[in-house]
Amino acid sequence: MKTRILLFIAMLWAVGTYAQQAPAIVKGQVKSKNGEIPYINVIIKGTLQGAVTNENGQFTINNVDPGSHTLIIKGIGFKSKELQIQVDAQQTKQVDVTVEPDLINMEGVVVSANRHETERHNLPVVVNTLDSRLFETTQSVSLAEGLNFTPGLRLENNCQNCGFTAVRMNGLDGPYSQILVNSRPVFSALAGVYGLEQIPAAMIDRVEVVRGGGSALYGGNAIAGTINIITKEPVENTWQIGMQQGLIAGTTSDRALNANAAIISENRKSGLFLFGLLRGRDPYNANPNDLWDADGDGIAETKDDFSEVFLLESRSLGINAFHRPTENGKITADIYSLNEFRRGGNDFHLVPHFADVAEQVSTNMLGGGLAFETFTSNQKHKFSVYTSAQRVDRATYYGAEQDPNAYGSTDELTTVAGAQYGGNYDRHIFAPGLLTLGAEWKFQDLFDEKLGEINTTVADQQIHNLGIYMQNDWNLKWINLQAGLRYDKHSNMHGGIFSPRLNLLRDIGKHFQARIGYATGFRPPQIFSEDLHIEVAGARRVITQVDENLQAETSQSYTASVDYTGQIKKSDFYMLAEGFYTTLDNAFVSEITADPADETVIMFRTNGSGATVKGVNMELKYVPLDDMLFQAGFTMQRSLYNEKEVLWEPESGNADSVVSTTNMLRTPDAYGYFNLSYKPTHHWSLSVSGTYTGSMIVPHMTNPETEYTVLEESPVFFDLNTKVSYHMHLSDDFRLEIFAGVKNIFNSFQTDFDAGIHRDAGYVYGPSLPRTFIFGIKTGVFR
Repeated sequence: MKTRILLFIAMLWAVGTYAQQAPAIVKGQVKSKNGEIPYINVIIKGTLQGAVTNENGQFTINNVDPGSHTLIIKGIGFKSKELQIQVDAQQTKQVDVTVEPDLINMEGVVVSANRHETERHNLPVVVNTLDSRLFETTQSVSLAEGLNFTPGLRLENNCQNCGFTAVRMNGLDGPYSQILVNSRPVFSALAGVYGLEQIPAAMIDRVEVVRGGGSALYGGNAIAGTINIITKEPVENTWQIGMQQGLIAGTTSDRALNANAAIISENRKSGLFLFGLLRGRDPYNANPNDLWDADGDGIAETKDDFSEVFLLESRSLGINAFHRPTENGKITADIYSLNEFRRGGNDFHLVPHFADVAEQVSTNMLGGGLAFETFTSNQKHKFSVYTSAQRVDRATYYGAEQDPNAYGSTDELTTVAGAQYGGNYDRHIFAPGLLTLGAEWKFQDLFDEKLGEINTTVADQQIHNLGIYMQNDWNLKWINLQAGLRYDKHSNMHGGIFSPRLNLLRDIGKHFQARIGYATGFRPPQIFSEDLHIEVAGARRVITQVDENLQAETSQSYTASVDYTGQIKKSDFYMLAEGFYTTLDNAFVSEITADPADETVIMFRTNGSGATVKGVNMELKYVPLDDMLFQAGFTMQRSLYNEKEVLWEPESGNADSVVSTTNMLRTPDAYGYFNLSYKPTHHWSLSVSGTYTGSMIVPHMTNPETEYTVLEESPVFFDLNTKVSYHMHLSDDFRLEIFAGVKNIFNSFQTDFDAGIHRDAGYVYGPSLPRTFIFGIKTGVFR
């Protein structure tokens, strides 16, 4: 009898204990002032438990332990919100949440500053983001077109024939910036010659820009900063297809057809995103009425028929996919194929070596990556392994006066493999911190040859680089501290090189933040992208060669900034002022010489004395009205060599005729942008954007026989654009959009192009297109 009574009491105690510890359910709905918010994350802080809202903004989290919890609601385009809840055993807790839009995007998550997803305002480094919304409002079909719309960045066209572009950051030339794809340095220097225009905006989720030295995390070439291209992942079932037609100067066709689709499994453990772009553009001649001396009789009597905007045909295809094999693990994979044909010069109906001048490039780029990441059960430790590869196959013709020996071929394979650990510690040495440890191996195999009667190898190189890095982010009560160190062993350098960084963030009151930073960087002595670009100037090929004694270029970068985030009359407002100061040692410079044997002009790369780049970046974001966003940026800076660098000198004669300068060429002291987007009604939207480019020093080869070069000062340019869209909702999700716009309304464009076969194709500056009319249509499932 006693045994039965004790057993009964034990059962009652067990039932009571289970009832107290039995899991509960948390469910609810997330809204904003515009209605329900689909596909936003709802997470229980400190755990892996969470959910994503459905198309009606509803969510359900099962198996929640009883007790007090903090819900975190966050998603792209909305301000993060934390909500305290009390959950009782076996209870279904109803939680309805209202969040505010984050139009100025100051609370978004970024990865480029520390290789981990971290909220922007908690980082000791300033990170700017270009999202898909900005690419759309600025009518940017490719990555290159959108890069002008962030502080400190400016895209420039360096060749009148083939349109070779480069992006300058903080006044430094393109190779000083590290281009990343999903945080991997697989986008090679060779690919960067034309690749910025080959990446379609349709494949980009966002572009993160970190100004200042970043070699401590990403290795060589990250002297000016890093540009991290984050490709789109599927988050919901959608599809879109669109067509855009442009008319350059009202006559020359520039057309694009793009499509993308996303597919998500019902349990949201797998997803697939597909994108494609077809683009075609006819060549455009800006000065058809200019005359040049075609027969050599000293009389300019032949009209110019050479292009200033090159012919373009491109095709881009890609797939991004993910799968979650476990609750804590994720596999991601992507593959893309970018194919492009471009040609500048004249006589486009003829094969290249029958034209007076032809620069023709056919590029096939195939790339992709595979990564696996997993968290521990408490979500405090993350392990990841990854590999990426990119193959570039390029066939070229750079020639003039019907030269049959100007064909070339370039092949390059770039592979990256790495492993990384990230750990959140309640106390790491002296304070809570995020520790990052990693190792990354990079290999490049490049072969470039000149094809003709006798094949000539221009470059045959294999480069290995092993990087080991460590960084820690400490969150102190009064300051955020970030310290990192990387060691690189590069096959073209004797010994290794250490790259440290140190960044500090201090909150000043509720609205102000101050940051300071220091970092070093390096560029190894190797063949870079522009060394394999050959332009035709004065009917002669211009090729860059490298000094066999070229030493690595090193840098030290200092940054300091203050920003304000708050409101003006209940309207979101953000303002940033950032100073930068970078010194370069053994700066790479180019001298113009000639090879009379084959009438080739040589840009000879060697080490200079050093250089200093300094200036201020300013940024403003303001939401004066609902559904209206104004953003602007402006840079004032100086880029100077420590000593005069010789650009041209005669083989003999008067030393006073030497052309030299302390200015870094093609670098304006002031440049900036603005973008205003507004949706006055449910169906209409309007955007106005523009870029300002101050005057700069540009080299101009005026005598093709002696390669005599003068320094010209370019005028100031203001490029204004506008776009109007009308949206029709054919059902809840199915939408049709019609749009029209004008790029470069005031036709702010270079007016002194050279004419004829002896023109200097490198003498080009300012906006890349004259006034261009745009119209198009887009349809699909938009959310």
